[in-house]
Amino acid sequence: MLKDLHLYLFPKDKQDIRAFRIIILAAFINFIIFSLLPHEIKENDAHVLQLINFMEAVVFFFIFLSTFFIKNTYKNINFLSFVAAYIINIVNLGLTYLSYFEDRLAYQYLVYYLIISIYFITYRAFLFFQLVNILLFILLLIIGNHSNCSDYSDYYITALTSFVLIFVISAINNSRRKENEELDAKYKLLAENSSDVVSIQNLTGEVLYVSPSIKELTGYSQEDLIGKNVIKIINPISYDEVKRYNDDLKNKTIENNSYLFNIINANGTNDWYEFNIKLSNANQVLLNSRKVTKRVEFQNMLNDKTNEVVAKNQDLMTFSFIASHDMKEPLRMIIIYQKMLLNKLQENNDSVRDYITTSLKAAENMYDLVSNLFSYTKLHDYELRFEQVNLSQLVNNIKNKLELFLIENNSEIILYNDTELYGDKQMLELLIQNIILNGLKYNKSDRPTVHIQSRISPLYIHIDISDNGIGIEEAYRSKIFEAFARLHNKNEYSGTGLGLTIANKIIEKHKGIINIQSEINKGSTFTISIKKT
Repeated sequence: MLKDLHLYLFPKDKQDIRAFRIIILAAFINFIIFSLLPHEIKENDAHVLQLINFMEAVVFFFIFLSTFFIKNTYKNINFLSFVAAYIINIVNLGLTYLSYFEDRLAYQYLVYYLIISIYFITYRAFLFFQLVNILLFILLLIIGNHSNCSDYSDYYITALTSFVLIFVISAINNSRRKENEELDAKYKLLAENSSDVVSIQNLTGEVLYVSPSIKELTGYSQEDLIGKNVIKIINPISYDEVKRYNDDLKNKTIENNSYLFNIINANGTNDWYEFNIKLSNANQVLLNSRKVTKRVEFQNMLNDKTNEVVAKNQDLMTFSFIASHDMKEPLRMIIIYQKMLLNKLQENNDSVRDYITTSLKAAENMYDLVSNLFSYTKLHDYELRFEQVNLSQLVNNIKNKLELFLIENNSEIILYNDTELYGDKQMLELLIQNIILNGLKYNKSDRPTVHIQSRISPLYIHIDISDNGIGIEEAYRSKIFEAFARLHNKNEYSGTGLGLTIANKIIEKHKGIINIQSEINKGSTFTISIKKT
């Protein structure tokens, strides 16, 4: 019956002993003061009452000293709590009797009685305490002398009110206590039957509670961990995560994050656990942890595979870059010598000229393919150098590069208005050049023509590049940006299938937009939109 008095106010941790000392010290000071105050009584010796108060102060002083020599456990502090509670009430009843219900001492008894009664947790202990006090008080009323009470009827009413009030308060507290106990029981049932590990720790990492599932998962029993610091079973590879946990705990942001710790099992093996944290009070945290070793291993395997693919892709890109770069020079020499040989041949060697022309065309196509491959592979790792670029300058550079092509194909490039673009000059020139060549190559008109016009909106510079070519069917408009996509026979229209793919990649690297409008046999308009800044 005599249990759980001090825990109603103070949590069951190392603060118990300090809190209990403060209470006992306060009682000691109170009785010292009462032992020094004079008592105006009519039929008894006031010095006797002062001596009793002093003796009670001495008892509390020794209880206070004993807290420095006992182990700070629930059982020890609870025992001292009840010793102090019963001593206070019985001595106060004795003082009331000996003082013949002197007002100050009589009301002192009621005040202490009310205060102490509130702090009982278990209802049985509370009822036993009330029974002892009420029986003693009734006995006191029967045999006691009331000569020093200024108005004993008022005192009886106050005492009766106090008894009723404390029972009402206790009934309310008991009802709430039962609700909390039911919730605790449900939570305990959930925690102890959960496959996850539920634990409670203080702010330094000492384990106060851990659910039974810890045994099956780690091999540790509850007794192995309760009272120990959790850092002892955390693998050093997780110390950086421990530091993050402590920083978040200090900053009170711990509930917003989850934490991944590698735990050393009882048999020496390791497993990964994901922890979610909730602050249960100012001194404790509630942790829910789940074993995620398979998930972490799969993620690590996935990361390794990804890194392997990235490395292989990088090797492939390097090979492609080097191969395309090294292939351009011999192809260029073949083309040059084929042209020189063609010029040296007599005009009547038509069959030979046809052979050379065919091989020259194949070499030129191969050269274009290698050049585009070189540009395409270069784009992956290319870092843009942003600057203000003049559109008319870009178009003039393109005209100079394509001068021979324009003459041979009777083609024309027309720029209507100038503007300034913000981007990489080399890449923007390649972008516009590839779109222009697409419009001139896929063209059946007598004079293939490309018209270029710029527009400005609040966020973008828009460049419209229109041609009078064969147009693109709507069903194939998204396909034209795919690598090596060809909508026509290569004997009918020359091309590598990479020009528009490169154009699209350049737009993506500039975080711009490319759109197309087209009409069969009338031409297409490519609109590229580049951010102003």
